[in-house]
Amino acid sequence: PYDLKDYVKSKINNSWDSITIEEVQSYPFTFDPSCTSVYELTYKRHDIFSIRIDKDITYPLHSLFSIANEMDLNEFALINVLTQPYKKRHYWNYEAKIAYDKFKKGIMPRKLSHINRDFTNLLKLVIAFTLNTIDSTIKEFFGAKSSNDTIYDNEIKLIMQNGISNATLKKLNSEVLYTWIHIMAQSTTMNKAKIISYNLANCYKELSTFENELEPYNLSTSKLLVDNIINNKPPALALKGNIMSTQELGKLYQVATAEHQKEFKQIQSVQRSESKLPDELFNNDGIPFAYVTEKGV
Repeated sequence: PYDLKDYVKSKINNSWDSITIEEVQSYPFTFDPSCTSVYELTYKRHDIFSIRIDKDITYPLHSLFSIANEMDLNEFALINVLTQPYKKRHYWNYEAKIAYDKFKKGIMPRKLSHINRDFTNLLKLVIAFTLNTIDSTIKEFFGAKSSNDTIYDNEIKLIMQNGISNATLKKLNSEVLYTWIHIMAQSTTMNKAKIISYNLANCYKELSTFENELEPYNLSTSKLLVDNIINNKPPALALKGNIMSTQELGKLYQVATAEHQKEFKQIQSVQRSESKLPDELFNNDGIPFAYVTEKGV
């Protein structure tokens, strides 16, 4: 929100007091909804399960740059990651524990929209009263296994066979944020735009684990949707969306490495390239002042 601008600037200056902060235009181009395709990335499974967060990988940067490298001059794309603070950290710890305990009992927890969770539960109760099935509905809320849960048995077996990852175990007690990931692409025709946006969205499959992955969903393009994404507004009805840990978000906010900058010359947003430090700087005996190659007098 614009009214938090000064607050955000002060927080940034507290961490990096010597930097300069300038306000710039968010996106120097506009999207025409008639030839713009939009995909949203959402978890395949419940929010407690993490995607890949290895520190030694830069996936999916190379794939994203490769697709961008093949785009025409009149084509452009936008990858927008919108985050908002979660309610309270202890709320997430509590919700994650309930879902994890359910999983350990052999019941795969269902993925449910974080904003529409309460509404959906209320709707279920209303329907249950109407159909006179309130007893089974209450049992479902409190963890009793229902027929719908059994369809996930194979997924439970797969995760159990591989073991719960450290990334997921850490996420149960981590800081998390509401997250919406949208990928928009515009071309001369809608079909071309769909191909570009779909290929960009599928690059994030490289962050998949046996526990979770980001699946692309094609959205119906409208001026309202495009404007909301450009202006960083969450969807009015967040039927999808994710709850992501800060470690997972780190894979969505990566910076091009020196290798990427050498291979893809069109990268201009990074003004300085990485360079390797000399091995001498890591000498435990200290940094040598000079080397003597000939014996002096």
